[in-house]
Amino acid sequence: MSGNPFNYGMPVFGERFVGRWEQIEEMAEDLSNPDGMSQMLVGGRRFGKSSFLETLQRKLIERLPQTVPGAYYVFPVLV
Repeated sequence: MSGNPFNYGMPVFGERFVGRWEQIEEMAEDLSNPDGMSQMLVGGRRFGKSSFLETLQRKLIERLPQTVPGAYYVFPVLV
C-alpha cells in the first residue's frame, strides 16, 4: 500500500522535504557567512515553516565537518 508520505501537521525533513532546496542552500550559505544578512522565515499556518527549519538545521550540521580551523562555526539552535 503506497500512501501519501506526509502527515499533515507533522514536520518532514531529509528526502521527504521537497520544493525548497534552493532556498535552503541560499539561507545556509548566508548564515555561514560572517558578512551575511539576517534571515527571516514567514508563512501562514501549515505552510511548512517547521519542515524548512528542520531541514535547514540538518544542512548546517552537515557543514560543520567542512569548516576550516580558524573559521566561524555555525550551529543551529532551535528555540
